[in-house]
Amino acid sequence: MNEYAVYENGCLLRNSAKEINLSVMQNAVRGLIENVSLFFPKLEQMGIDAWANEEGKLNRMDPSALVFQDNELVEVLTGPLLFTRYDEEGRTLPIKNDDFFLIGEALSEQIVLVKEEKPMLVSVLQM
Repeated sequence: MNEYAVYENGCLLRNSAKEINLSVMQNAVRGLIENVSLFFPKLEQMGIDAWANEEGKLNRMDPSALVFQDNELVEVLTGPLLFTRYDEEGRTLPIKNDDFFLIGEALSEQIVLVKEEKPMLVSVLQM
């Protein structure tokens, strides 16, 4: 089985599929996919891609990560985040066993965000 990671509601989950294709990826983020790897430069340097729902904000999905640059909020990633690997030709590949730890480490700084009286655990990313 091919493994991938999904981060949602403050939890990082390991999932698997026969193959990681567009349908699997869209199902994981619950909609159209958008590559958001630029917000995860350390992971990207190691060959790990990050994906989010392209219409997450339009669909009012809950925040999953707040991205700061120079102590200024520059992006709010919403909905589930999907993590896969890629090769030199740009093909999407499954994550490796060690990747799960690396992804968890990248998402480890978390805060509680209250939205409409509903507390949520979100990651804080520093660029």
